[in-house]
Amino acid sequence: RLNVNSNITASGNISASGNIIGDKLFIDSKEALDAVASNLKLGINEQSSFTSGVSINRSNIPLPIELNGNVTASGNISASGNITASNIDLPGDNKSITFDNATKLIGDHSVDGFQIRTQDATPIVFKTNGNNIRATIAADGEATFAGVLNSTKVNTGQGDTEVHLMDQN
Repeated sequence: RLNVNSNITASGNISASGNIIGDKLFIDSKEALDAVASNLKLGINEQSSFTSGVSINRSNIPLPIELNGNVTASGNISASGNITASNIDLPGDNKSITFDNATKLIGDHSVDGFQIRTQDATPIVFKTNGNNIRATIAADGEATFAGVLNSTKVNTGQGDTEVHLMDQN
């Protein structure tokens, strides 16, 4: 065991067959790891020095990264592959999931409520049993249903009208 009360400098590699114990780890003069209380922090206070972010597992064959516990992000999260989750929770008003550069969305608006919406002329299509179209809402608001439409009242613009058996002869 070596006890030194000042800095140690090495011009070559330093290796250890046991533990390396310290409060912080610096790489290229940048604070890379820090243990604060019971938290281990990666790349703290060095955001401007990590110009391309922090990469984990930079090999050509990426391996899974397992994170145990909650993951919190204060900025955007992106993925080039699939995102798999058992639940997506978007608490509060004015939250949505968008598609195609936000031209299509599913969301909740504080005034208008739950929405399935397009920002262009793309129709909204409802399908079941694989790829079978059951209903379509066109950009002009026209709704088309494949199959029977059951209703007890129909509003034709002149108020609700009771629907009774109709003689179609």
